[in-house]
Amino acid sequence: RIDDWAFDVFEANDVSNGSPLFMITANLLELHGVVDHFDLPRETLHIMLHKIESGYLANPYHNNIHAADVTQTMSFFITKPFLLPYVKPLEILASLLAAAIHDYRHPGLNNAFHVAISHSLAIRYNDKSVLEAYHVAEFFSLVKSEAYNALAGLQRTEFKE
Repeated sequence: RIDDWAFDVFEANDVSNGSPLFMITANLLELHGVVDHFDLPRETLHIMLHKIESGYLANPYHNNIHAADVTQTMSFFITKPFLLPYVKPLEILASLLAAAIHDYRHPGLNNAFHVAISHSLAIRYNDKSVLEAYHVAEFFSLVKSEAYNALAGLQRTEFKE
């Protein structure tokens, strides 16, 4: 069960033919009602989620299976009785997408390495949270394209939040 702490992300990987991030994120966005709440276009959402999944490289850890696990775990925690009454639909949407993209396009090397070699990413992000800034910037670059922007219908204030 997708809402269970014992959820097996490796089984989800097998069942989804290697697309656990798409399967889990799409299902959780539906389960939490945010697709309908924000009238997200399902076809564009699915295209965006597939593109996000394909942006995860074949790293031993920072890969699509890890992202799917983090996304499912985020959902597990935000649905607990001590938190759920206080979580608004926009926060659910943002939390699940943040979990899904948290290592998007991760190159497999850590921040310290990028800073130590003066990698172009470290220079671009001024040695501060290099990869974290990179992951989110890559996501926002992705959704600038109409083909991948399932969030286009959000109000500007909602998108900025």
